[in-house]
Amino acid sequence: MRFLRTPLFVALLISTAGATILSVLLYLNEDWRRTTYAIIEEITNEDGEKVKRVKVERPKPNREQIEEIARNREKKKREELKEKVRELEESLTEIEIVAELRREEVDGTDDWDRLATLAFEIELMSKTMNQRVSEVEALAQIPYSVSGSLRIREVATRNAEEIRQLAEEEITLEQAFGQLGNSHEMVALMNILGEMIEEKYRELRKEKKDRGNMVRDINKVSGQFMELGEEYLVALEELVYGFVPEEAEFALHEEMEEPEPEDLLSDFMDTTEPLTDEELEAMSTSEMYETIQDLATAVDESFAENRAAELAAAENISFEEAQDKVFKPETDTGPELGEALAANDPSDLESFESFNEALDQATRAAEIMARTAANRSSQIMGESGEAGSETRQAEALQEALQQRSRIRSEMSMLASNDGRQQGNVQDMRQLMANSYSLSSSQSGDSLGLDGVTLQMSSNTDLSQGGDSKTSSKTNTVRLSQNKVLRQAIPGRRLDMSAGRKGWIFLDTWYVIGPWDRPKTNSFDTPFPPETLIDLDAEYVGKVNPKTGEPLDLEWRFVQTENIRINPPDEIGDSVYYAFTEVFSEKAMEVMIAVASDDIAKLWINDLVVWQDEGLSSWRLDEGFRRILLRPGYNTVLIRVENGPAVCYFSVLMCPAEILASQ
Repeated sequence: MRFLRTPLFVALLISTAGATILSVLLYLNEDWRRTTYAIIEEITNEDGEKVKRVKVERPKPNREQIEEIARNREKKKREELKEKVRELEESLTEIEIVAELRREEVDGTDDWDRLATLAFEIELMSKTMNQRVSEVEALAQIPYSVSGSLRIREVATRNAEEIRQLAEEEITLEQAFGQLGNSHEMVALMNILGEMIEEKYRELRKEKKDRGNMVRDINKVSGQFMELGEEYLVALEELVYGFVPEEAEFALHEEMEEPEPEDLLSDFMDTTEPLTDEELEAMSTSEMYETIQDLATAVDESFAENRAAELAAAENISFEEAQDKVFKPETDTGPELGEALAANDPSDLESFESFNEALDQATRAAEIMARTAANRSSQIMGESGEAGSETRQAEALQEALQQRSRIRSEMSMLASNDGRQQGNVQDMRQLMANSYSLSSSQSGDSLGLDGVTLQMSSNTDLSQGGDSKTSSKTNTVRLSQNKVLRQAIPGRRLDMSAGRKGWIFLDTWYVIGPWDRPKTNSFDTPFPPETLIDLDAEYVGKVNPKTGEPLDLEWRFVQTENIRINPPDEIGDSVYYAFTEVFSEKAMEVMIAVASDDIAKLWINDLVVWQDEGLSSWRLDEGFRRILLRPGYNTVLIRVENGPAVCYFSVLMCPAEILASQ
């Protein structure tokens, strides 16, 4: 009994009672039974804040486990890299096919094909000259000027058609000399008209009456017109007189056997031989990554060849000359990981983490390279994913490229504002609709072009109450600049259901520059944005007059409520570019007004719609273009050049349907 009174017994009794009570409580409370206890540690998170978390003690894997994890991880990443190899090969093949076709068109153009190109340019220019002479009262009053320009237009049109036929068919010597006679007549008429315009220009300058510089601009275009005619005539004479016939009648072209479309395609497909599955599997991960880098570089080279061939065809220059002018983009090929990826047998946790990070870097870089290549291909082939498939034969693709070149030439002539009246309107809708159709393997209806009426031609459709006045004599528009400045709203979306209707001005841009402004033939010198829009790119610009060092250029975001956009850090005698996108709820006919101080060139969806070379002050009604927007997002790129003073530009748009209803 004495034991029951000792402290040890009392402690045992208390412990037993406490354990019993705790057991009963745990039995009755399920939450308590699930409670765990852990060591809490304090760490600093990414925001620099002190936070507490449970410290987890994990057992370190042994060497065999590390090697197994590394093998599985590499196997998974290799499959991702293989997929990117295939994607890059596909993009490269598509771009190379088009590059070969365009090179063939440039390099394979014979003398008659070149003459046909010149004749086509003369035909377009003759239409422009006829229109401008008829519109300008000072020139229309010259005896025979209107009838003479109309005669040149008729002869040039007939001449271009005949030359196209001669370029495609075998002809006789008699036909060749007949064409030479027609061409002499055409060039003689061009020179007579040019001399009339030159004389009138000197007269008006002496009297100081040509305040609007209209005749001056037309005189400049007329000089270019005559130079083109002389170039054409010399080339034709050299071709015709260069033949020494052995018979009275002979063929100027040798008959060539036409290859089958599938043969054409197979020839171009040979440009890149895809890797077989066995070859890919035999590669190490390091070699596979290097292959992806090589493919990305090849895509850039082929892309630049496409742009050069396109420029050579547009400007009628050699491919080599065009290569010197075209900007050559460089894809980010990622970090050099050869050594890190070769260390694919990690023995400890630290080496495994290093190898694993290299795998992640390789797959991320490969994804970027493949996506960039796909974008390059999309720009070259058009927006349809089916454009480069084998079902589209090379023959059809070549025809589409030729049609696109003709469309671009016609649009370039309509885009030029030199010598046109203030407020002139040029209709580009049908040409743009044709170009959109060529850029897609889908039908016009699926592009949203169904229901778009391209027949609106009456000048009164453009009247806008007090906002504009339409001339009954010529296709021109006069805007009330003060009223438009008060009422136009900022935006980049054209929606017919919007409550506010009327003119919008594009208020949000990415702007880059300055580059040095060319002293002559400004637009003959393209800068990088004309080759490729890459908003992450950086370039070297003109020398900063304050520091004497070249400027580092990058795209800068500009958003303003002012209709007139002023490039950041403006410097005189410079070239700037601005890029944006406009959303259209459907295929929509739009009137566009471009104003600049000084020189400007505007592209919509890579099609030039405006070009004005003269040093001039900013005004809203310099000229107007009727264009067609695709449903969805439409790209807008403008090149602006300023003289020694300020630089401004503006782009206004209004749905033609709204203009016609007001």
